[in-house]
Amino acid sequence: MDPALSLRDRGMMLTLLSLPDNWDFTTAGLRKILLDGKHSIKSSIDSLQGLGYLSKEQSRGEGGVFGENVIEVYETPNSPFPDFRVPDNLAAVKPVTIK
Repeated sequence: MDPALSLRDRGMMLTLLSLPDNWDFTTAGLRKILLDGKHSIKSSIDSLQGLGYLSKEQSRGEGGVFGENVIEVYETPNSPFPDFRVPDNLAAVKPVTIK
């Protein structure tokens, strides 16, 4: 298990991974099955998204009308930019501040 995950986020991951693939993912839906409040659930979802364990997009219908949220949960962190690599020599460069 990733040590970057808090106990709350680990519980959220286990909950999300246990839900069926066709489950209607909403904060309101999670509040029905969890004791945590809206703020706690949103905070955990945001944390998991920031760590790469979750991605979410809002689909668009005809004419640009907002559609449903599309949520993907990953067992291991998924980089939002899988082809992005930092050049090796970039890590050795230290910025200089000029006053």
